[in-house]
Amino acid sequence: MLKKKLKIGLIGFGRFGKKYFNNLINSSYFEVEFILKKKQKKSNSPTKIFNDIKKINNIKIDGAIIASPSNTHYDLCRYFLSKNIPLILEKPAVNNFQELKKLLILKKNKIPVLVNHSDLYNPLFQDILRFKKKIGRIKFIKLNFGKFDYQYTVKKKVLPASDWLPHIFGTLTNFISKEFKVKIEYNKYKIIKKSYFQQLKINVLSKNDNYLSEILFSNFKTNRSIDIYGSNGIIRYDSYNHKKSFVKINNKLFKFNDSKSITPMENLLKKFHYCIVKKKKINDLKIVYKYQKILDQINKKIKLNGIKINKEIL
Repeated sequence: MLKKKLKIGLIGFGRFGKKYFNNLINSSYFEVEFILKKKQKKSNSPTKIFNDIKKINNIKIDGAIIASPSNTHYDLCRYFLSKNIPLILEKPAVNNFQELKKLLILKKNKIPVLVNHSDLYNPLFQDILRFKKKIGRIKFIKLNFGKFDYQYTVKKKVLPASDWLPHIFGTLTNFISKEFKVKIEYNKYKIIKKSYFQQLKINVLSKNDNYLSEILFSNFKTNRSIDIYGSNGIIRYDSYNHKKSFVKINNKLFKFNDSKSITPMENLLKKFHYCIVKKKKINDLKIVYKYQKILDQINKKIKLNGIKINKEIL
């Protein structure tokens, strides 16, 4: 029996909007009912395209994907949540903690809201996460994230780390459940070919000043790995090279397949379809709630000031 294709509204058609669109047009779960984007150009595509949200008021859809710039997320979320339309929200989910609190009140657990913390929807990460309790008490976590590219242009006025930190903290909060604080060891950036390149090191501490984790970010190089050291073993997760991923428990080694049949975005869309059809009330905004206050503080400290920050506790 064929799965019912659900109708989706795609909001935003930039870099990630196009990625979603390419996945949706090849999906057995969804069909794109319309695209809402800033500029409406003539197109041979049968997909309806709008540049005014008022024009979609009477169009019935089963869900929406918000992949527009982050400064539009709050108003767009309010619009769709008020209509009880299930959402996928690209990160950063919100601009600040105050926006997040208002959205959580508005949502009231009626509909699914998934946030694209892509590692959390990576099948490899989901496989590895099954070993979390088996490595014993977690002693330390090292995260090394970044991808070399020129997408963070001066024109956009967005520092690379600000875009990546929601991914990093979204994964970190799977392993640290208690409240924590952060210490910025250094923050450096420079402009290359009209694009920002940044190096950032953050130490994560408990409320009692015990070191819990080290975060290294740099878009001078490509890396997306997490090392979790436990009392009984080690977890190594490498998103860009599955062969380097492993779990070691009491000298017993577990390896993982180099490739997966489903990508994180495909997995996210599959989960979204399941949540809508089964009326599951999954709320990824609760994940954002775990880290957004800390993220607000970091973003204030790493703004475009060109100053090296040394061991400043937030």
